[in-house]
Amino acid sequence: MGSEVVVLHVDADAFLASVEQRQKPSTALAPVVVCGLGPRGVVATASYEARRFGVGSAMPTVTARRRCPPGVFLAPRMQAYREHSAAIMVVLAGFADVLEQVSIDEAYLVVSAHPGAVTGVLAAVVDVAGHRAAGVGGGRALQVGGEVGVDGGEAPRAAGNHPRPAGSG
Repeated sequence: MGSEVVVLHVDADAFLASVEQRQKPSTALAPVVVCGLGPRGVVATASYEARRFGVGSAMPTVTARRRCPPGVFLAPRMQAYREHSAAIMVVLAGFADVLEQVSIDEAYLVVSAHPGAVTGVLAAVVDVAGHRAAGVGGGRALQVGGEVGVDGGEAPRAAGNHPRPAGSG
């Protein structure tokens, strides 16, 4: 690898629902759906538990309620999501030569390809996803996935399109 760099794509799976499950322990294993609650509401995201019922992003809330009767339907809380996102990005930035946050739950990192750099970033992702998210939340871990590509081509995005080990992404 020599002087090459590694590009990492990090994407928090079902981020909004994961934050809700993390901050509200009573919902930790429940099918959580973050959505507009009105009659014309739309699903922003669904936890893996809700996805098993066939609930997905951009689905009308009415359809999601029909498919997932035991679901916990919650209105978005953007401030909580921003706090979790900022905590994750601070940790990741400490390992990256360049960090480009592309959404509230997704970023690309350029990391020098020296021994241990990629391992350090991936360990940080696991640490943030687990218990450390810089003092925000508490309870359940966030689901975070990561993909690695070399030379900054299409590899990171292509890898990100493959199913994630933690569930369907």
